[in-house]
Amino acid sequence: MEGQIYKVIKDHIPAFHEPIILKKGDKVTVGREFTEDPDWPYWIECENKEGIKGWVPKQYLKIDGKTGIALRSYSANELSVKEGNEIIALKFENGWAWSKNSICEYGWVPVRNIKI
Repeated sequence: MEGQIYKVIKDHIPAFHEPIILKKGDKVTVGREFTEDPDWPYWIECENKEGIKGWVPKQYLKIDGKTGIALRSYSANELSVKEGNEIIALKFENGWAWSKNSICEYGWVPVRNIKI
């Protein structure tokens, strides 16, 4: 459920130190679709005009060949969480939860790392 408190059952360390951030209408170069994990479908590798790469939910993009337009604002920021932490999941997308921690930091956490 969105807006609910969840307990972290497995640590998560962010993969990227500089996440891709998009505003609605931003153009990106579209790369490959993520296929390495069936729990994380519909993520597209993108690069913004600053040259920052990251994964973007496919449903957030209008794709035309190798170009995409952001249909909404988006940040690929991931939260660093430890087992036993509590987070508030604000929305769920493609196996990840956009969440807020106890010190009001926001970011993505894999759904499999929280107790649903």
